[in-house]
Amino acid sequence: DADLESLHDAIDRAGRGDGGASVVVEGPAGIGKTTLLRTALDAARHAGMRTALARASEFERGFGFGVVRQLFEPIVAEATGPRSTALFAGAARLARETLDQAVGDDTPTRENAYSALHALYWLCVNISDERPLVLGIDDLQWADAASLRWISFLARRIEGLPVLLIATLRTDGRSDEGAPADDLVVNRLARTVRPRALSTEAVGVLVAHELGAEPDPEFVSACHDATRGNPLFVRELLGSLRVQGVQPVAGQTGRVEEVGPAAVTRLVLHRLAGLGPAAERLARASALIGDGGDAELARGTADLTPEDFAAAAQRLHGANLVSLEPRVAFVHPVSRAAIVASLEREERVALARRAIEVLAARGDVEGVASHLLAVPPSGDAEAVATLRQAAARALTRGAPEAAVALLGRALVEPPGDGEQARVLHELGLAELRTRATVAPVHLRAALDLARDPPLAARIADDLARALHSLNRTTEAVAIAEEALRRVPPKETELRERLAARLVELARFVPDRIGVRRRVAGTMAAIAGPAARARVDAIRAYDAMLAVEPAEEVAENARRALHAGALAADTADGSMPVFLASMALAATGDTHGAAAELERVLDTARRRGSVVSYTGALSIRARVRLMSGDLRGAEADAQEIAALGDEGLGRDYVTGWFVESLVDQGRLDDAETAVEGGVLGDRIPELIVFNPGLHARGRLRLAQGRLHEGLADVLACGERQAAVGALNPADLPWRATAALALLELGRLEEADTLSAQELTLATSFGAPVVLAAAERVRGLVVGGDDGRVLIERAATRLEATDAPLEGARTMLAAGRARHATGDVAGARQATQRARELAERCGAAPLAADTIEALVSAGGRPRRTRSHGTAALTQAERRIAQHAAQGLSNREIAQALFVTEKTVEGHLSRAYRKLGITSRSQLPAAMRLDPEGEG
Repeated sequence: DADLESLHDAIDRAGRGDGGASVVVEGPAGIGKTTLLRTALDAARHAGMRTALARASEFERGFGFGVVRQLFEPIVAEATGPRSTALFAGAARLARETLDQAVGDDTPTRENAYSALHALYWLCVNISDERPLVLGIDDLQWADAASLRWISFLARRIEGLPVLLIATLRTDGRSDEGAPADDLVVNRLARTVRPRALSTEAVGVLVAHELGAEPDPEFVSACHDATRGNPLFVRELLGSLRVQGVQPVAGQTGRVEEVGPAAVTRLVLHRLAGLGPAAERLARASALIGDGGDAELARGTADLTPEDFAAAAQRLHGANLVSLEPRVAFVHPVSRAAIVASLEREERVALARRAIEVLAARGDVEGVASHLLAVPPSGDAEAVATLRQAAARALTRGAPEAAVALLGRALVEPPGDGEQARVLHELGLAELRTRATVAPVHLRAALDLARDPPLAARIADDLARALHSLNRTTEAVAIAEEALRRVPPKETELRERLAARLVELARFVPDRIGVRRRVAGTMAAIAGPAARARVDAIRAYDAMLAVEPAEEVAENARRALHAGALAADTADGSMPVFLASMALAATGDTHGAAAELERVLDTARRRGSVVSYTGALSIRARVRLMSGDLRGAEADAQEIAALGDEGLGRDYVTGWFVESLVDQGRLDDAETAVEGGVLGDRIPELIVFNPGLHARGRLRLAQGRLHEGLADVLACGERQAAVGALNPADLPWRATAALALLELGRLEEADTLSAQELTLATSFGAPVVLAAAERVRGLVVGGDDGRVLIERAATRLEATDAPLEGARTMLAAGRARHATGDVAGARQATQRARELAERCGAAPLAADTIEALVSAGGRPRRTRSHGTAALTQAERRIAQHAAQGLSNREIAQALFVTEKTVEGHLSRAYRKLGITSRSQLPAAMRLDPEGEG
């Protein structure tokens, strides 16, 4: 029928390598979803494709990546030697931790969740390299949260892979974890198949077949009405009627109504009761442990001898209740649900305890923990230890939701007095990665209970970090200060850690000077290289904001960056390395800052560390904007958006993204970015979001909404002043506002702000910042004094590499020269402005230069529309990697994109470069004056 045809078409396309796809078979229980899935997997195997099947269970959500492990563990287990090496090659190497039952209890980081998704994706790609792969997932609505995240991750990247994902999803059994499952349904790559109920005619055919006689129409209608055409209910109904000897005649319709669909549970239990005590015990045990359990676990839980187990399994199989390959599994989830529903609470607990005994004997910590969730608490210290150990493993695998459930259960056991603070601490840390708004509640409770000073200090540090992430920084500072007062002097490392945290947080509160003064003694005594480098980085950034001399800022920033202690610190997404890079860029050394950020990106790629990666990309977007690389800033912002919501880089980079689009003249795209992100409503009052407010103001000004734009820019200035961020190198809001005020005719206000900007820029002393302030001041002042300032700015910029500011200043100089009658000088300056504007991709500015050039009697030359200058930043980056000899897969893994994305960018780059093969790339890219290689 149409449903099978749709699935066969998807199988054929994946098998031919014509593109992967996601198919969701959606409908109520019993409609035929599982049958369709199994039929599709059989067809795929017959076509020579590899298949993998997992069935989710509501009783197994405590297993982090449980569904994913069902899919891949059998494939990985049979791969040995070189084949195993190939499966885990490249970015897939980190997938071993997710699949390994014996993974260590290493301290987890925020990076693990995305790293696991990334690694599992590449494991899937490597498996599909051997032959096309079909992944089947039954009952997706019950999958654990970590598996749901990965399934959604794969679905967004599956196009172009020889991989087909088929999942069944109950419309009447949505998981409370259902957002990722819903995301799969609405994903643009997902095709939805909705099996239809049987028609009256189809039910009539089944009635005739099952009851052995031509049925009366009234009897068929009664069967259809009672079951609503649900295939499972029809089958169970007819089976019961056949056993009872009911004939399909009109006079027997009352018997049909007596049975009905509600009788499916009774029918399953009646059939089970006739199979004997051993089969009944095995069915109940198997229903409780779920289809993920192996035969030995089922046998042990049912407390059967091997002989009795084998006989019972055969009876259940013969009654069409279970299949036996590769393990005991119910043929249909409705049958299993019926048996589970029949279990009394005492029997459930008894079965769970027997399962725990079996799993404990084999050392399966996570298995024991998952069944402890179903057992009443009893104050068992061993149970608490097991739950904590399983939670640590879940976090290491990147499954924080599972860890939260396990630690929550450990709390109600409950732990002993000395352990409760530690469990609450661990729970709060897990919640930071999945339910951040709840985390401070448990961290604060842990802090109140902690009696050990070093433990209390660590908890306080984590609580401060959690509160800061929720924009509750004043509370965070108070917590950290109190903790610092309580740390014994001998705990040097902890004191340094808390002091460094306080200095970092102080930037976000009004009493920043007071906080620094109070921790000055501790800061002066810091000797640890990591804490020292962290403090130097923060001081460099703060000194930049406070308009201390650029030479001193650059010296402090370089000392922090070159100490070698910050690179490791970025593994948990720490900000100091980024602050030092921004401070260095503000002084004019954008190349040095970019080089430092590239080192962080390289490290993040090797680790599969998305928090560090997105953080570095967001800062690099800013540095590129400062250096006039508008397309590069846009590409970095888009890359962050493509990685999803992990990390803080996405919201932070929005301001730079909007600025890059405004400067390119793409106002509609900039408006879309504003409306769809953190800038669309009330912008959070944190310093990291001030660039977004400034960017929104610039967009409004470019749109001609002068009063709205000016209001945003002035509000940004108020926020900057509130935290002591005075330097125009950080945000030139005074210059932006002065030009808007000039356009509105508010000359006195424009004069005041432009004069302040120039004073501050002079104090800082960075050439590009000073030149920009001189240009704006010159435009506001006008006349001969204004022309002198503009020419001074143009001269100052000759020794810098700042093409965007150079274009603005040279245009201003050209117009000023033209006004004095220096037509030749005007043409020269304006032509240079045009070249620089086009190099940056600043279309509106380039258009202004053409207008000015024509006005001065010049003839604008045609711009280049091919060659390396026509490449987008993303195309240039990928082409450079390819020119250096990296394969498409290596490029994709390094940049956290798909191979199809790489192929698309390379194809467009080939056309623009006028080449047809990869071997021509090195020569073509060497001609690129802006290349990265």
